Amino acid sequence: MWLLLVACTGPAKVIIGADPAVAPTEPPSDETLETLETLTGTGPDDAPDPPDDDNDEEDDDRVFQIDEVHQVEITLDGAGVRALQVDPYAYVDADISWDGDVYEGVGLRIKGRLGSLRSLAGKSAFKLDLLQFGGTGRIEGLEKLNLNNMVQDNTQLKEFAAYSTYRAMGLVAPRLGYAWVKVNGDDFGLYSVVEDYDDEMLKHNFEDPSGNLYDGDYNLYPNGSYDLVDFLTATQDFMGLDEGIDVGHADVHAVTDAIAGSIGTPRFESDVGARVDLDWFARFWAVTAWIGQYDSYCYYSNNYRIYFDPVDGLARIMPWDPDWAFYPGTPLSSPYGVLAQACQADAACYARFKEALSEVTEAVAREGVITEIERANSLIDPWFTQDPRAEVAVGDRRYNQGELIQWYERRDAALTREFGLR
Repeated sequence: MWLLLVACTGPAKVIIGADPAVAPTEPPSDETLETLETLTGTGPDDAPDPPDDDNDEEDDDRVFQIDEVHQVEITLDGAGVRALQVDPYAYVDADISWDGDVYEGVGLRIKGRLGSLRSLAGKSAFKLDLLQFGGTGRIEGLEKLNLNNMVQDNTQLKEFAAYSTYRAMGLVAPRLGYAWVKVNGDDFGLYSVVEDYDDEMLKHNFEDPSGNLYDGDYNLYPNGSYDLVDFLTATQDFMGLDEGIDVGHADVHAVTDAIAGSIGTPRFESDVGARVDLDWFARFWAVTAWIGQYDSYCYYSNNYRIYFDPVDGLARIMPWDPDWAFYPGTPLSSPYGVLAQACQADAACYARFKEALSEVTEAVAREGVITEIERANSLIDPWFTQDPRAEVAVGDRRYNQGELIQWYERRDAALTREFGLR
């Protein structure tokens, strides 16, 4: 039996071309947003100078290799803690010790919203910007990193497994490692270290990294209600521009118009295919279905990034935050994202999706994904047992880790029955 921590309510079906009808959710609880406890302690007096910022000499793969749990110590002064009490999403100045190397002038803020947000009194997640406050050092060439608290992951492996499966199908997905985090000397426990979608990631994955990168996160209102962001007139401008040049969302609008103008017609492949890499999207949707990632673009219009590649002008969707992956209740045959709905309505596009779906199991085996998941589990298990802020019991985590492995072993048969593959 899976231990599920609910992130958000299920969506109503979107009618393509109309405004989405999304029920408002309750705002984060008072407990979640409680006043942050003042922490004590200072950084080491004999901290070494930050390392030189030389991207060409650094090896960022070392941050994401599954052969060590990085040791991360965060030092916040009283002013930083008080600032986070006022606004947990505003960057404050922090010092970071990463495997013994000290980085000063690092921007740090609390990460997470509905479902995963925790204060410093609990197990906060963090976003790091190494150069935010004049810092001169990058961690192995990386400017930004995410320290995820994994409070909604009952295996502590879902992100690693999901991203590995996307990459096995030739898609772009964040790399991931693990860290033991301390804040002002207090153990905060085991975290995942997740690559950020930024210019460095684009350089790592695309021939031309100068295109526009958008964040497809939901738009949260002060009263706690939210709109899911999709290729719809009502919400398309909520996509946040993370990298690139502000064109007033003209590139996003072009995709929205192409979908709305061609759904259910013979023009879908030509019109939408001129704006979106449909082969890529078929593989993206196939992996999303294979891993049962409910809180995703395809099934909830959430947790995705879009890159408009200057090489061919096409949009490519990429995954984010798969803590709701491996959820058996994901409605595989009823997509929610408008592009997935439109693809399902087109015989050629839907056939491409089903063909890609039939290839995922072979790709998982070819790339040794299960072996890597087991290796990651062996690495983190002894650390998890010591985690003072874990929100899942040790026995439950180990049980659910076994369920995750069984998912990989049984998924092909389940999808063959549901979709009539091969």
